[in-house]
Amino acid sequence: MDSELRLFIDLIFKKWPKLFNLLTSNIKKEDLMVRVANINLLGKWMIFTKPSMCPQAFRTIVDMLEERGLAYSGKILSNRDAYIRRDEIPIIIYVPSALAPSMVSDVAKVVDAMRRMLGISKLPKFKPDLFTSEELYYGTSSSINRTSIYRSNTTL
Repeated sequence: MDSELRLFIDLIFKKWPKLFNLLTSNIKKEDLMVRVANINLLGKWMIFTKPSMCPQAFRTIVDMLEERGLAYSGKILSNRDAYIRRDEIPIIIYVPSALAPSMVSDVAKVVDAMRRMLGISKLPKFKPDLFTSEELYYGTSSSINRTSIYRSNTTL
């Protein structure tokens, strides 16, 4: 995942060239947070489930996130046909910043706990929205092997 993380950092500085100067300046933390808040650093945890368990798994994740005060946004497919045609359905849970390790980790723990509880074998993957906005999808870029920068196998 080193190459994916490196690509993510490179894309951040390519898209927002003044960010490096801002991060290395003596700016107050509060001022830095205000300025960085305007930069879209969203990311998402994705876990793939059987269509039959997707709604239950999503509800479980949402409940667990709310219990821990981590009620970020999330989504599942609403197209009924997708549940019939597909072998797997993604559950997506957004995190406000891909560069906030504690947030990313806290949500990962919840998603991974649900995975183990429901017997899902595939590990959750984290993808920065910057990869999506730059149209970097799995199997479409020769510069990266995966489009995730973190994988989760944690315990609560």
